[in-house]
This record gives sequence, structure tokens and C-alpha cells, in this order.
Amino acid sequence: LLAIDPPSEWRQVFADAWRMQRDFHYDPALGGVDWAAERRRHEPLLARVTDRHELRELMAQMVTALGNLHSQ
Repeated sequence: LLAIDPPSEWRQVFADAWRMQRDFHYDPALGGVDWAAERRRHEPLLARVTDRHELRELMAQMVTALGNLHSQ
């Protein structure tokens, strides 16, 4: 039996997505965006996420700060 805790999984997915943008963005300076501040701004909203769709929307809002048409 595999026990899954969705809020814990969502925190990990969020952290991984933030890290991937930081580490693999085409511009090492992230276009001048304070990426750590964007994480601090969006991460508290994880407490309100109730499903994967909402998680995806939250991450999309965060990544939008970079001003990219696509990320990878």
C-alpha cells in the first residue's frame, strides 16, 4: 500500500518547478527578476491548493513573472 499526502507532493512539485526555472532558464540572470522573492510571494498560496489543476495554475502565475512565452 502506498500512502500519498497530496499537500506534501504539491509542495515538492512546486519547489522542483521553481528550481528548474532557476537552474535551466535561458538567461542566468532570469531577466533581472528576483526569483527567490517570487517563490516567497507564491509559496504561501500552496496552503489553499486543493487539486493538481490549482497547483498548475499557481505555478503558471509564478513563472509568468519571468515574462517568457515558453519556459524550456
